[in-house]
Amino acid sequence: MDFNLINNSFHETIPSNIGSLSMLRIRINHINGSILGEFGFLKNVVFLDLGCNELKGSIPSSVGNLRLLEMLYLHENELSGFIPSSIGNLTRLTVLKLRNGTFYGKFPSNWSNFKKLTSLKISGSNITGKITTELGEVFQLQRLDLSSNQLFGGIPRSLGNLTLMLELKLNENKLSGNIPLEIGKFSRLAKLSLSTNDLTGKIPEQLRDCMQLGDLNLSQKKLRGSIPSQLGFIPPLETVDLSNNMLIGKIPEQFGWKKEDSRRSRSKRKLLLVILAIVAAMIFLIMTVVGIFFRLNSCKKIMENKPSGSIQNLLSISSFDGKMAYQNIIEATEDLSPNHCIGRGGHGSVYKAELPDGKTVAVKKIHALESGAFNVAKSFSNEIDALNKITTSQHYEVVWFLQSFKTLILGV
Repeated sequence: MDFNLINNSFHETIPSNIGSLSMLRIRINHINGSILGEFGFLKNVVFLDLGCNELKGSIPSSVGNLRLLEMLYLHENELSGFIPSSIGNLTRLTVLKLRNGTFYGKFPSNWSNFKKLTSLKISGSNITGKITTELGEVFQLQRLDLSSNQLFGGIPRSLGNLTLMLELKLNENKLSGNIPLEIGKFSRLAKLSLSTNDLTGKIPEQLRDCMQLGDLNLSQKKLRGSIPSQLGFIPPLETVDLSNNMLIGKIPEQFGWKKEDSRRSRSKRKLLLVILAIVAAMIFLIMTVVGIFFRLNSCKKIMENKPSGSIQNLLSISSFDGKMAYQNIIEATEDLSPNHCIGRGGHGSVYKAELPDGKTVAVKKIHALESGAFNVAKSFSNEIDALNKITTSQHYEVVWFLQSFKTLILGV
């Protein structure tokens, strides 16, 4: 069972009969009193988070019975006393947070069993003694925070074995000696803080190999010599604090180049974003124009294929000597005005039309009565065939077109 009560306002002590849990999270509450004297009933717990409460007293040695425990958060409480040696039995631990308590005593030395530990934070207490060399055997360790304690002695060279290290904070202690050259093995290191110690010697040039370093704090020490110019070639490096030391020499120009390169890089990124925005806008505009074109073209095809109430588009124009058009006849007869009518019959009227090119034609208007458009069209076609037979021998030209379903026009 997973039991999550994070960020509430519970004030009571932790009950001793909360059952067999795999996860217990009561962080950010007001739980007070002492930690359970006996952890036996939590033998199945994998994640125990009691951080950011008001717990008092010491960590019971029975914590070593939680053999399945992988993450233990006891930070931001009022815990005190020694860190029990039984904690070394928790060989499955990946995260251990004990920061900001009032622990005292020597720094634990049995770390070689923690083969899976990735994060160890025991800061803000009164832990004394030396940093054990066994920490160099915790090969999965990525974050180590032992800051704000009373640790003394040198920084173990064995820490150079921790090649997965991302964050190393040993600031505000009483560490002495030189910064070990093995620190250059931290190729993934992003943050290094060794400030406020008694470290001496030079800033190691091997820091140039920490190519992921973004935050470097070596202030408040007794470092001598010059600033290695190689630091200016670390691409992500944004914050460097070397204040309150005894450094001499020139400030490496590479830091200025780095700043200028950073500005140029930002300018290039901005220019690239502007160019990409313009290109995107142009592509959008082109696609819009093409879309409109295809839309209009599609509409045009639909209109051309759509049956119309008038068959004028099909037969409104034929050629008379290649030049006769429907509009010429309409204009020449003043829209088939009675003034141009030269004869009437049972099925139609004949009009005289003088075309702009000087030719005179007779135009017959056949009325489509109620017999239907199909019969009218058939009658119209038969009459055209007859006229063609009559006029071919006399070298007349026949032009014909259908004005509408109401009226048929025939010109000879």
